[in-house]
Order: sequence, then C-alpha cells, then structure tokens
Amino acid sequence: MTLEGRHLGFVTEGIRMPCHMHFNKRKEMLVPDLESVVTILDKENKPIVQLCDGHPSDLRDAPREKFIPGKFIHPHSAIWINGRGDIVVAEWVPIGRVTLLRRV
Repeated sequence: MTLEGRHLGFVTEGIRMPCHMHFNKRKEMLVPDLESVVTILDKENKPIVQLCDGHPSDLRDAPREKFIPGKFIHPHSAIWINGRGDIVVAEWVPIGRVTLLRRV
C-alpha cells in the first residue's frame, strides 16, 4: 500500500502466516511468521534470508526447558532491530519467550 492507500501488490514468496512487519535502516522488512520462521525481505519484497527452519513444533505449551535454542516456536508481533543491528524477536507462547539474534 502507498501512504495514500493505493494497493501495490501482495508479497507471497517465503511468507506463510505473517503477523507483523518491521523496517530497518536499510529498508529491509522483517516479518515474524507464526509458522516458526522470521523472513527478511529486500526493498523489492524478495526474501534475503529466512531465520530458522520454518517447521512448526509442538512446543507452544511446553515448559521452558523443552525450548530449543535457535528454533522459533511462534514469532509474533514484537520484532525490532536495536542500535547495534541485533534482532529481537518476541514469541507468542503462554510463558513468553524473547530471542536476541546478535549481529556478527
């Protein structure tokens, strides 16, 4: 959509169940997806990378000790990039989960 509300098109490549979007300084779009993946898109809305494997697990209601480091459960509406370029992802799980992906 333009700022005037004109529809420009749909983004479907690499997107399954998106629930939010965030733009960084390079105008890339970060899209948390309830299907266990975060997709980063370029200015042309083409995927640059997908973080995690995108295979939903049955861990949504599991105790914290069952969570697998580096595997998202349900990335949700809180995603942002801090001043160092690290990505912070909040997940939609009953006991809460926040993942910090450090830029290297």
